[in-house]
Amino acid sequence: MTIRVVIALSDKAIEASVVRRLARADTGATVVRRCLDVVELRAVAAAGLADVAVVELHLRGMDRDVVRELHSHGLRVVGISLEAGNAALGVDAVVPPKPEHICTALRGGQVAIGIDDPTLLAPDEALTGNLMTVWGPIGAPGRTSIAVAIADELALLSLPTLLADVDTYGPSVAQHLGLLDDSSGVAAVCRLAGQGRLDGTAVVRSAVALPSGLRVLTGIPRTERWEELRPAALDLLWQHSRSFAASTVADIGFCVEQDELAWFEPGMPSRNQAAVATLAAADTLVAVTSADPVGLTRFLRQAPLVRELAPAASFNVVVNRMPKGRQPESEVRALLREHLDVHTATFVPDSSVLFASCRQAGRTLSEVAPRSEARRQLRGLAAQVAGVRLSRKRRRAA
Repeated sequence: MTIRVVIALSDKAIEASVVRRLARADTGATVVRRCLDVVELRAVAAAGLADVAVVELHLRGMDRDVVRELHSHGLRVVGISLEAGNAALGVDAVVPPKPEHICTALRGGQVAIGIDDPTLLAPDEALTGNLMTVWGPIGAPGRTSIAVAIADELALLSLPTLLADVDTYGPSVAQHLGLLDDSSGVAAVCRLAGQGRLDGTAVVRSAVALPSGLRVLTGIPRTERWEELRPAALDLLWQHSRSFAASTVADIGFCVEQDELAWFEPGMPSRNQAAVATLAAADTLVAVTSADPVGLTRFLRQAPLVRELAPAASFNVVVNRMPKGRQPESEVRALLREHLDVHTATFVPDSSVLFASCRQAGRTLSEVAPRSEARRQLRGLAAQVAGVRLSRKRRRAA
């Protein structure tokens, strides 16, 4: 069977030599298209015209998201570069610009080009950290306040913890913690991921360290920059965060529906892709709802879709702003059982004034109200998710 090859190389001399070599009968390959740029390459892949893409990894616009798109169309991607580190872009093989090496890679062979850092190709099995994704429906149920509080409690339990703001609609983790947001930590690591230069050390350097030990990747300062949070880059971020953080807490946006434009233009960026990709990678899903009728209705309608998007994640419900009394709690429990088959939940009492004080001061719940019932409930949830048993001394401190 002849291998159909599409080529995207900026150096015309190298391109000509590759085409001449692949034209020989012994290669078992035929060049179906010579692309001028990444746009044309993506179009050829989407049309199903090729089996393998031979691309220059320094070609303008070439990044991890493009490689991921080519893979989604069933193409094997052979990258041409003199730097082994470009394997981090997710290509199937990296070869020097020599026709014989390219032919070897087309047949699935490996070409050694001097890999200096073996950690670039570390297996995923070595990554053991937990990714907790915190979601809540539209209507400000207190999702970010809950995410910040849980991340803070995990750090106070002496667990290396990373808090990342990947909300593309209303990022506010930086404001909750009194941090500067003129330079986005999460956008910085996404840029490095797209360039194939992201590793665990780069993630740590991009995050702000708090006194509790919590590290924070601040969100995008302006929502029109949502395109910077690409799914492939976020996937790599979660892989690397697992390598150094026992727990990663990701605060995502409320909207998870597929963008209508995606049906007509597959591969085009979508504002909801950051949330969807983070849900797909989640080990733990914390779904936040307010206890009022409107908030609960929105939550019960959208929660089933969110659960489907996080098939491997354990499901935890936090009912925020819970009014006092046993009757309201029993009514909410009945609704959760009936509509979501959820039998346990964390009930956080109405602490709107308390959380407002936290935001005003740029401090965490543990700092502002260490003995509050709200903190006790969220500390218990954090310990439960982390598999840490709270001692009596710790419970008393809470």
